[in-house]
Amino acid sequence: MTSPMPHATDPDRPKPWWATRRYIVLVSLLLAVLLLWPAIPPLTDIFGHLARYTIVERIGTSPYLHQWFATHWQLSGNLGVDLIAAAFGPAFGIVLVTKITMIATAVLTGGGMLLVARAAHGRLPPTAPFALPLVFGMPFHYGFLNYSLSVALVFPAIALWLRLGLQLDRGIVRAAVFVPISLAIWITHLAGWGLLGLVLFAIELATARRDGASGGARSSPACRSPRRSRSYCSSRADHRRSASRTGSTDR
Repeated sequence: MTSPMPHATDPDRPKPWWATRRYIVLVSLLLAVLLLWPAIPPLTDIFGHLARYTIVERIGTSPYLHQWFATHWQLSGNLGVDLIAAAFGPAFGIVLVTKITMIATAVLTGGGMLLVARAAHGRLPPTAPFALPLVFGMPFHYGFLNYSLSVALVFPAIALWLRLGLQLDRGIVRAAVFVPISLAIWITHLAGWGLLGLVLFAIELATARRDGASGGARSSPACRSPRRSRSYCSSRADHRRSASRTGSTDR
């Protein structure tokens, strides 16, 4: 007699090498290699961004720039790398700060993808790294710096949303955590904020439809946790379905 196959998210089952945290960190850091060698990342629109950052940095000390440019800061949904360059550019140089920011953007995007996969499946699927080339997609190559940074922030936020969904007081915790997170993403770029809202809405809609189809058994955070056995959640579902049938018979 053969023993039943363990669940894929069973915490007692040893993790394969491709599902460990060390693997996630290593694969994410490898995305930085392509941007380490060039002094300026080879992105189409990056030179326009560098020019803007330089003007903002030097306009206070350059009489020539005053003849052609003026800077007026205001809160808007497109300030991600601009704020970073304004804060650290005078100390470390605009080019270096921009380069480090884009390296961090690539690493954070790839690492966030892997974290979302792990949060959604309970364990990192071996096929997840095949999505990593999308990190260097058209928006990144075209040099949409603020947009790319906002998307890089969205992926870890989605993974955090999924993780917080396992807690009993997830509504309160999510509100306390995601109000500042969503504000930071909006300031970075409006498109990233919209993407975050769309994905989180889809997650909650799918969860609500799933809970309704299962008679509410999976609405319990205990059933969402990978540490809870399938038999426990299935027994709750059977109990609810039995109660529902009994109630309809009485009527």
